[in-house]
Amino acid sequence: MFRIEMLPAAHGDCLWIEYGSGARVHRILIDGGPAHAYPALRERILHLPADARRFELLVITHIDADHIEGVIRLLLDAEALACRFERIWFNGRDQLNAVPDPAGEPLGGVQGEFLGMLIADYEQRTGQAVHNLGFAGALAGESAATSHESLSNRELQVLRLIAMGKSIKEISSELALSAKTVATYRSRIAEKMGLSSNVELTRYAMQHGLVD
Repeated sequence: MFRIEMLPAAHGDCLWIEYGSGARVHRILIDGGPAHAYPALRERILHLPADARRFELLVITHIDADHIEGVIRLLLDAEALACRFERIWFNGRDQLNAVPDPAGEPLGGVQGEFLGMLIADYEQRTGQAVHNLGFAGALAGESAATSHESLSNRELQVLRLIAMGKSIKEISSELALSAKTVATYRSRIAEKMGLSSNVELTRYAMQHGLVD
C-alpha cells in the first residue's frame, strides 16, 4: 500500500504519505501548510487511534510561512495530540549558515530560527534525538550517514540476523550472547547508521546485499 493525501493548505503545502502492508502502516508528513489550515491537519491526526499517531518522518522543505506555520503549531501541540516523530528533517539557520556561499554571505534564514528552536525543544521534551537524523553533519541533503562500513564484524553479524527477521532472543541464542548484549549491539548499530527501526535496518541490509 502506498497513498499520498494532499491536506487542505490553501496556497501552501501539506502532504500526508502512508505506506506499508497489513497492520504495519508507516507515515510521513511533508510541510504543514499555513496557520489557518492547521485545524485540518490537527483533525486528520485526531482521526488516528492514539497509539497510531506516530510519524516515521516529518519533512520541512523550506521556511516560507505557508509551509512552516502549521508545523510550528503541530510541534507546540504534539504532546496534547499524543503525536510523535521518529525524525525531523529541516535545514534551519544553524545548518544553512554552515554551507559555504560564493558571495561570502551566510545562507541561513532568520525565519527558520524559531522553528529550529521548537525542534530542539521537542527533542528535550521527548528525550529523543530527531533533528536531521541520518544525515552527516546534521545538514539534510548531504550524503547520509547510513553505512555498514563503520560496523564491527559482530555488529554486522547482528545486523544480518535482524534483517533475517530474527528476534533478540533468537539472536542471543544463535550467537551465545545475552539478550541484553544483543539489544546493546542493536542500539549501537542503529545509532551508527542513523536508522531507528528494524524495518529500516532490514531494508538497508537487503538493498546492500547483506542478506540473501
